[in-house]
Amino acid sequence: MDRTISATVDAAPVATMEALADLSTYSAWLSLVAAAEPDGPDVWLVTLRARLGPLSRSKRLRMIRTELLEHSVRFERAETDGRNHAEWVLSASLDPITVSISEVKVHLHYGGALWSAPLEIVLASFESSAAERLSAYLSETN
Repeated sequence: MDRTISATVDAAPVATMEALADLSTYSAWLSLVAAAEPDGPDVWLVTLRARLGPLSRSKRLRMIRTELLEHSVRFERAETDGRNHAEWVLSASLDPITVSISEVKVHLHYGGALWSAPLEIVLASFESSAAERLSAYLSETN
């Protein structure tokens, strides 16, 4: 499963990139992320939650930041239990449009089968609110 959310964000590119680079901020603006707690440098314990009507699924992942560039960031699942796990990759990038507006793309890749169908539906519902929520988060924190 691969899904990209694109949004125009009304905030300075530097502040936007700081938020994208820190998984702890995602729970404030991306509904799929219920919580993201730091677990060391560049490591977070992330709880994903998807709700479809009365049904809800949760998944806890250990994610590490594997790449941080000026306008992009990449996080990958990296469990420490020695077992093989489905691949989860979250990447985000921005394209500065002006000094106060950026085009943001957040891409989620899931390499398993268990979450695919519900995740597609849930991520589609987040697209419309992600830009507003990220802009609101950035205006509150700056």
